[in-house]
Amino acid sequence: MTLYALPPSNPLIPSLATFIRSSGTALADWHILLPNRRACRALRDELMRQQGGTAMLLPLIQPVGEEDSALSLIAHPDAAPIPPAAHPMERALVLARIIKAAHADWSMARCLALGSDLGQLIDRAIREAVPFEALMDLVDADYADHWQVTLSFLKEVMVSIWPDYLKTNHRVDTATQKQAMIKSLTKRIAVTGLDKPTLLAGIALNTDDMVALARAITHDDHGLVVLDGLMPNMDVDDLDHLDETHPSWSQWRFLQDMDKTPSDIPLLPTAATDTRDRLVTSWMRPAETTLRWRESPIPDGALNDISLCVC
Repeated sequence: MTLYALPPSNPLIPSLATFIRSSGTALADWHILLPNRRACRALRDELMRQQGGTAMLLPLIQPVGEEDSALSLIAHPDAAPIPPAAHPMERALVLARIIKAAHADWSMARCLALGSDLGQLIDRAIREAVPFEALMDLVDADYADHWQVTLSFLKEVMVSIWPDYLKTNHRVDTATQKQAMIKSLTKRIAVTGLDKPTLLAGIALNTDDMVALARAITHDDHGLVVLDGLMPNMDVDDLDHLDETHPSWSQWRFLQDMDKTPSDIPLLPTAATDTRDRLVTSWMRPAETTLRWRESPIPDGALNDISLCVC
């Protein structure tokens, strides 16, 4: 099992680049999975910067936290073909027409904005494995009638109209496509294992498919997972009061599943903690243990180079 912590004082991209270059493994042999395309570009640029701009073979760097068809290239070979995703603009336009048909007096610009928002709601429901049918349970029947009208419209669109459109046009939602790719990659790792050093970093472990992928990589001999921003100084009392509104909740839930605590996770070899990490840990305590700030004096030097901006 290879699992590392990267404290808040260590920037993700420079730290990863330094670790990869000092690992003793050729850069081209690495496979790096990052949250989005921006992070991938930043890591490529940082590797070039640390290399001094000289020519080199870069690792395979792919975004796994957003939709990207390239993930299908490393999926399980026996997995069923994944249909193409409906483009977000296509979905927004289709949903806008549906909204416009129900509210003829609304402007098309308003309908388009609402269509885009509705598309994001659909993706979120898919990511969090919430069935569309559960919409009708969001509001008690005793609430105002307009709530029920809104819910009935949403249910008709999300349960019937939009799924029928996808089926007719042989499309899937972007979130559905991403989930299928991640599940296929997870299956490939579980069945055949990793054939090269693979590092997963900077990923929000807030969905079941992403947690399963991180667990599969962690348990593979060639896999490595970096928990970005993990606060190793947070004690058990703080952790016991975390809920899903806390930024560290998903990491803590992941560690609980593996019967670990933050203090059990070693630092990335090229990372280091400083006094500011202890200060950040105090700032990020859950509400129930906030008063313990008084027991944690500000470490010397923790406020150096910090400015107060009053708006």
